Amino acid sequence: MKKYIGTKEVEAMPMTLGELINKSGRNPYENDGKMHGNNEKGYLVKYKDGYESWSPAEPFEEAYKCADTFLDRLHIEMRDLYEKMDKLSPFIESGKIDEIVTDKYQNYLLRLQHRIMSRYINVLECRIGRLDGSPEAPLHLVMLLKFSNKVVLSVELDGTVKGYLLLSKFRLISPKTLFLKCSHFPSQPKTSLCPVRIK
Repeated sequence: MKKYIGTKEVEAMPMTLGELINKSGRNPYENDGKMHGNNEKGYLVKYKDGYESWSPAEPFEEAYKCADTFLDRLHIEMRDLYEKMDKLSPFIESGKIDEIVTDKYQNYLLRLQHRIMSRYINVLECRIGRLDGSPEAPLHLVMLLKFSNKVVLSVELDGTVKGYLLLSKFRLISPKTLFLKCSHFPSQPKTSLCPVRIK
């Protein structure tokens, strides 16, 4: 059998099992031998055709994410992208990409996809920040570049490259974060150590 992914849009509101019974006079578990308390959490779900049903909280929250506002939908988009990056980044950083993706051009395209997805996350983070309490949040794009045996940090602010920093000494604290002497960010004192995400 083949795998399928389905999506559907519904309306829902939190409602305990007891509240459902009081409202509708029916118990979805009346033929279920297991014990279910009236305080069991769930949701009253309304489908596009008007049909209503009740769902326990856990399976409902696994299947659905709140998309009531534009900001909600941006958060969903970013979470989905993070999930993909959480799989793709270790695949590339571990070197498995070279073992499995042996076609050189496909290998290059997948690495390029990773870089573009990383920038996509930066843009979404900025958009969400500006909509959610930080209207002046700038777009920071920090990229670690390697030329020959030299490592260079490229710093972009609101779409403009502000400069390049040749790194001679830095300390890697995780596969994606390093500490380095930083003078590009006004909020940081000169020569202070600051964490920077590697894109």
